[in-house]
Amino acid sequence: MPKNAPARARRAAAARTASTRAHRPATVRIEAAVPADTHDYFELLMTALPDSQLDVPEMLLHLPPMEFTHGPALCLVARDTRTGNVVGALLGAVPVWIDEHPLTLPFTLPGVLLGALMADNIAETIAVAVDPAHRRQGIARNLITTAEQHFRDAGFKLAALHHAPALADFYARLGYHSCQRLLILTPSGDMFGQGPKDGFIGAKPLRPSVDIVTMPHAPGPIVTGLFRGCVLPPGTRFEDNRLILP
Repeated sequence: MPKNAPARARRAAAARTASTRAHRPATVRIEAAVPADTHDYFELLMTALPDSQLDVPEMLLHLPPMEFTHGPALCLVARDTRTGNVVGALLGAVPVWIDEHPLTLPFTLPGVLLGALMADNIAETIAVAVDPAHRRQGIARNLITTAEQHFRDAGFKLAALHHAPALADFYARLGYHSCQRLLILTPSGDMFGQGPKDGFIGAKPLRPSVDIVTMPHAPGPIVTGLFRGCVLPPGTRFEDNRLILP
């Protein structure tokens, strides 16, 4: 080996290290949003909901922790620890579609009961967004998995979200079942169907007792085990738009 080869190797290694540092992704910390984040937080969220109104007050980030980080809402940011800038945002809560579904319309006692049961067991990621300059660094994944842990800690059994069809593979890698219509087996035996007008709904069990099963002829995957006793015995089939028990 030439005499100066070790020196060249050391210089090459140093150059590689310097190059890696120069292009190293931002060091990001996932944490609860604070009032000073209000502008950046909502501006980012609106990039994820360009065609929708984000019907939450900006005072949301001033609420004290209750069920979630900010009263009834989970408000998380991804913060670049080198600059302090907010580079990602997530909003979560109990889904509003629970109260809007015909099976849980107000002023009917069974509906109110079912709505309360579902609100105790299902949490939804309403929106998640990452600054374009910081994408493809795993920030969205970290925001979503952190939100799921918050949901588990609060006692929820199922995580849900709506997403564009192009993101189905991304959410599948995170353990979500994506479909146009999701069915939830309820204590009355009725099938609670939910799906967006466009795009997909994704669902992920947060407890081992909850499962998502597919069945021939059913209009979508079926969530079982969300409520006590709501499981499908072997041999159950779906015909004529209803479950047929063995």
